[in-house]
Amino acid sequence: YQRRVRESEISKKKKKSQFCKKKKNLRKKMFADESKRVPTAILSFIFSCLILLGLLVFSDFLELHPVFGGFLSSLLFFFSIFFVGNLVSVVGWFQVLFCLSFCLLVASSVHRVSVTSCIIFSIGVLFYFNYATKLIDSKLDSKSKKSNTNTNINTNSNANTKSKSKSNSKSNRRK
Repeated sequence: YQRRVRESEISKKKKKSQFCKKKKNLRKKMFADESKRVPTAILSFIFSCLILLGLLVFSDFLELHPVFGGFLSSLLFFFSIFFVGNLVSVVGWFQVLFCLSFCLLVASSVHRVSVTSCIIFSIGVLFYFNYATKLIDSKLDSKSKKSNTNTNINTNSNANTKSKSKSNSKSNRRK
C-alpha cells in the first residue's frame, strides 16, 4: 500500500513539474518578442517623466491638495514599476521597494501628507498588479490545458484509426 502511495505521489510531482515547465515555456514565448516589450517600456518611461515633471512644476498647487499629489505619486509608482517590469522578466520585492522609495522621495518634495497618500494608493496599485497577474496566469493555464487535451485527443484518434486500419486489413485477408 505504501509503495502505491509513493508511486502516486511521484507521478503527481512529475505531472506538476511538466505543467510548470509548459507554463514557463508559454511565458517565455509571450515575453520572447522584444519588439513588443521595448515600445511599452519607452511609453512607461515617458509617462513617468511627464508625471515627475508635473509633480515638480505644480508643487505649489499640490501643496494645497496633498492627497492629489499622493495620487500622482502613486501613478508615478505605477509607470515606474511597469517600466522596470519591461526591463526585467520577473519583478521582485527589491524592485518594488526601490520604485516605492523613489516615489515617496518625490512625494515628500510636495507635502508630508502626499507621502502617506502615496503609500495608500501604491498599495492599491500593487493589489491591481497582483490581480492582473492572476488573470494572465489563469488564461495561460487554460491555453496550456487546451493544447494538452488537443494533443491527447489527436494521439488517441490516430491510435484509433491505426487500430481500425489494422483490423480492416486483417478482415480483408481472411476473406
